[in-house]
Amino acid sequence: MSKLQLKRVRAQLGLPQRALADLAGLSEQTVIEAERGRRRIRLISAYAILNALNEVRHQRGLAELDLDSLDWNVES
Repeated sequence: MSKLQLKRVRAQLGLPQRALADLAGLSEQTVIEAERGRRRIRLISAYAILNALNEVRHQRGLAELDLDSLDWNVES
């Protein structure tokens, strides 16, 4: 199964990076770094982003995503 790109998932929901960052309680820079995948982000930040995305997806009647369904560079 191919993984989903975080940027594409966010864009499909119509969320700007700033809005996702606010929902996740993170800096916009953290969301940008997570989308680029060039730097590892902390696991807690990944879960914050994932929870924010899933909250919006739930409000729109879409299925939830899990951490492994997204293509990002998370610290282990």
